[in-house]
Amino acid sequence: MVSAPVEKVFDGQGRAPAKRIPMRREEFLGRAAKIKADLSVWTPEKVTVELMGLVAGLYDGHTEILLNGRERINIWFPVRIEMFYDGLFITGCDELHKDILGSRVLRLGSLDALDAWARVAAITAKDSEAASSKGTGNYLSNAVVLEALDIIADEKELPLELVTGGEEKTKVALPSEAWRLRNNWTWNKTAVPTSRKAVTVYDGRLSGLPPYLSRMIPARLPYWFELYPEKKLLFLQFNAVTDWDKAPFGEFTKTLFKAYDDNIKDIDRFVIDLRFNEGGNGYLLPPFVREFIARRDSLSRGRLFLITGR
Repeated sequence: MVSAPVEKVFDGQGRAPAKRIPMRREEFLGRAAKIKADLSVWTPEKVTVELMGLVAGLYDGHTEILLNGRERINIWFPVRIEMFYDGLFITGCDELHKDILGSRVLRLGSLDALDAWARVAAITAKDSEAASSKGTGNYLSNAVVLEALDIIADEKELPLELVTGGEEKTKVALPSEAWRLRNNWTWNKTAVPTSRKAVTVYDGRLSGLPPYLSRMIPARLPYWFELYPEKKLLFLQFNAVTDWDKAPFGEFTKTLFKAYDDNIKDIDRFVIDLRFNEGGNGYLLPPFVREFIARRDSLSRGRLFLITGR
């Protein structure tokens, strides 16, 4: 934790240290001043989420307030809610509430589901909307955060209005429980904030998942590739910039590009899937990038593709 006035977050040019900046210095300082003025009437939890929102306004995914180690925050609802193009859906929960699995969320607490999502997203550090989609889920099940944001009235209960898989509307109230916060726990697609047995939408379906999910669930591989000759496609899923002990990144890079060179006549498309990449050690990347530069003639426009977003 860095102890410094919030004003020091800005550099000497009056801009936040991020490439996409929706907030000018004047707005930042104005919001900071309001937080200071209201300190005496706000709860510590309210102050925390307001500060999280202030920092999130910088639009810099590497500048955030983490809640790890704060025992007061370790109160959760046993449900995992994720955003899809057609709404919010429950993709995991404790076994006791398995009947709501796969349901679409219409209302969360006192708000329309999308309004509740937006309110949590406003305190989530991000540098893209894709990052916001993943980061928001980290706190959408947290009882203390939801109460501090005035989404629920009582941290002991989460009222939900749902549409089940059978298109029936129903209402449930989930009780909160103690669970220790793990930063970015939602990157594990089968994680649910509960100490009890959990169920997910993937249970019993692993064998039918497409490759990009089957290497993510139940455990996420940091990187892997496969050649699909019938599609004239080389597919790389790059989930973390790290030195995996089972396949160090330098050796993996050599193996990947040897496969490309050996099969270059049979490859029309080289696809890199970055949808689940949460970053990592950038010092590992220059040799990887140089391999692409060395092959810029064969990887001309229309042959190299990146998949980002959800």
